[in-house]
Amino acid sequence: MGTATAQGVTVGSRPARFSAMTIDGRQIFIRDLRNQGAPFFLYFINDRDNLSSRASTEINRMVRGYGKSKAKWYAISNAPADRARSYVVEFKPPYQVLMDDHLSTIQAFGIQNAPAVVMIDREGKVAKIWKGFSGPMLKDLNRTVARVNGKRVRWYDFSRAPSVTTFGEPFIQSRPGAG
Repeated sequence: MGTATAQGVTVGSRPARFSAMTIDGRQIFIRDLRNQGAPFFLYFINDRDNLSSRASTEINRMVRGYGKSKAKWYAISNAPADRARSYVVEFKPPYQVLMDDHLSTIQAFGIQNAPAVVMIDREGKVAKIWKGFSGPMLKDLNRTVARVNGKRVRWYDFSRAPSVTTFGEPFIQSRPGAG
């Protein structure tokens, strides 16, 4: 479940330097995401995938529920600017959405399918990786979010999420006949 290894990063490793663009066109680097030594979460969203939309509803509700937190959240989306803006309007996420429409950050982390969440600890190392979407994944993520924020675990009904881990569309679509 929660401690799976992504191809590009492993638990305990330092992620490669990366950058992404904000919706307003500013370039952001990993060093910009650190918040006075607090951990942060990267939530990988595939713009072409309905499962990412379902996961966003649940994850956004959970993140909002903890209010002002030590740990910050950022979404990494493969959407171009206009689609990323549409996501913000539709979901009103409690985190900043960063665009990676060239997939460089997504590939650097080894994320093949969305949704995925990576937690970076206060030392800048990968602390935990959640790949896919399920009720058990959300429960584990919820416990971790509460712990890193020094808060009591909030109860959420995650029964609308699949009971087994489900993966969305791949970020990189294989071409017919490619092999």
